[in-house]
Amino acid sequence: MCTFCYENIFPKIWGQGLEDQIIRYTGRSFEWIRYVDDYERLTKYMVAKSLDDEIYREENYRNFKKYVDQIRELISIKPDKIKNNYGHLMKIKDLYIKMYPWYGLCVFVPGQWRDKMIKKHGKKVEGILDMIMQSREHSEGLLKEVDLFMRKWIGLLLEKNGQDSKIVKILSVKELENYTKNNILPDEKILEERGRGFIYIGGKIYPVKDPLKFFKKRNIYYPDLEEKYIQKEFSGTVAASGGIIKGIAKTIFNENEVKDFKDGNILVTPMTSPEFLPAIKKAKAVVTDEGGVSCHAAITARELNIPTVIGTKVATKVLKDGDEVEVDAVKGIVKKIK
Repeated sequence: MCTFCYENIFPKIWGQGLEDQIIRYTGRSFEWIRYVDDYERLTKYMVAKSLDDEIYREENYRNFKKYVDQIRELISIKPDKIKNNYGHLMKIKDLYIKMYPWYGLCVFVPGQWRDKMIKKHGKKVEGILDMIMQSREHSEGLLKEVDLFMRKWIGLLLEKNGQDSKIVKILSVKELENYTKNNILPDEKILEERGRGFIYIGGKIYPVKDPLKFFKKRNIYYPDLEEKYIQKEFSGTVAASGGIIKGIAKTIFNENEVKDFKDGNILVTPMTSPEFLPAIKKAKAVVTDEGGVSCHAAITARELNIPTVIGTKVATKVLKDGDEVEVDAVKGIVKKIK
C-alpha cells in the first residue's frame, strides 16, 4: 500500500508534482494557475469524506513532515559538494511528488473548506484540521526554498559551461533532467523567445502571445479573467501592526529586483525571502500574496516593526508599480487610492 493512499484520487484536482502544474511566466514573474472548478471540486471532495477516511490518517501527516525535512536536507547541501547532479535532482523530484498531495491540503485548511468541515462534522474535526495546519506551518516557504536552491545550483552548472545562469528559471523539469544528465539545453532561439513569456502545462512549455485565449480554450482558471482582480480594495492578515500607511507601490518578484527598491515605497510581493531584507528595511509597509504567521515576511516585519499585511492572495495582481496605496495595518485592509 502506498504511503499516500490518495495520491491517485485527484490528480487533476490538485496535482502530484512538478510536471502537472500549470504556470504562466510573464517575462518577469510566475503565476501558478488551476482549472476553473478545482477549488469547488476539492472542497466538495474533502467535506464529503468521513473523518476516519484514510486520507486523514496521522501517518500521512508524519510522512509529509518527513518528506519536507528530507527535501530541506537535500537543498541544504552546497552545490560544489553534490557529486551526482542528475541523481540529486531526481531525489528532490521524487520527494516533491510524494509530499505534494498533502501539501495541497495544507494550502486549503484556512480557506476553502475549513468552515464547511466544521459545520458538517462539528468539533471532532478540529484535531484533523490542527494536524493539517501544523503541516502547513512545517512546510511554510518550502517551494521558495527549493526554487532558490535550484536557481543557485543549476545556475552555477550553467556558468561553468559558459551559459547564462538566469535561464535556469525558464527550463522545464524534463529539460533540467536532460541538462544535469547530458549537458543538453534547448536551442538558443527557443530560450530567447521563451524569455519573453510562456505557459507551462503538461510538462511542456508553450510561448504564448495571447494567454487569455490560451486559457479560455482549455477551461483553465486564470485570475485576471475575474472582475474581482480589478478591485481596488482587498484584505489579508496583519503580521505587524502600525496604523494606516500611505505610499507608492513597488512590486518585487525576485531577488534581482531588490536593488531597484527605493526608500519609503510600499513593498508588494508574492512572498519574501532573506534576499529581500534590504528592500524590507527601506519599506514603509509590506504587502504579500502568500504567507502565514510564521512566514519570512511576518517574522521579519515583527522584528523590524514594519507594518505588514500578508496572505492577501491578490496584491501583486491588483497593485502595479506607481499606484498610490493605503495599508491599514490594524484591520488588514489594503486600498488602491489611484
